[in-house]
Amino acid sequence: DDRKAMKALPKFLGQALIAGVTAWLGVRVTCLGPNPVVNWLVTTLWIMTVINALNFFDNMDGLAGGTAMIAAFFLLFIAAIRGQHFVAMLAAVTSGVSAGFLLHNAPPARIFMGDTGALFLGFCIATLSILGFKKATLVSFIVPLLIIGVPFVDTIFAIIRRKLNKQPISVADKGHLHHCLLRMGFSHRTTVFIIYGVSLLFSALAIVL
Repeated sequence: DDRKAMKALPKFLGQALIAGVTAWLGVRVTCLGPNPVVNWLVTTLWIMTVINALNFFDNMDGLAGGTAMIAAFFLLFIAAIRGQHFVAMLAAVTSGVSAGFLLHNAPPARIFMGDTGALFLGFCIATLSILGFKKATLVSFIVPLLIIGVPFVDTIFAIIRRKLNKQPISVADKGHLHHCLLRMGFSHRTTVFIIYGVSLLFSALAIVL
């Protein structure tokens, strides 16, 4: 899509295929009971949701990369506490790569992420959260939801807003959280740091939980 524009449907079907295969290979939520079909479906929907949540956030310099860095860092922290060394290693790599990219993507950006980066980072965060919590209780599944809470809530509101305005979900608008902060008079850099702060707050609540 970064080389040649793609329509929403092929991208969506590609995401569904990758998420479905990932769940089929065993990266799957198991806290919802013994039904493998239900677990596969929920896992596929979760991966697709996180992928698109981060992609929706990728329309301001430094926003998606910084959010991914924070989310992966706190997934690393929780995995280390739980003794999940493999998950912690993957989370450390994801957070470190995001931080390295952020050095060049922070406003004013010199390089850009595009869908290629945002969709991949969203996939990494989604699968890390499943690997870390797939055998946890249903209540503790709120933890990864809090860690990606800001892009997740922003995506939910975007879907509702576009439905109410009778717009296609795939069509971009100027109603996202960062657009609202910009209209309130905050600078680009300040807006990004405000959202980082909210993400850190949500992630700290996840640690407490």
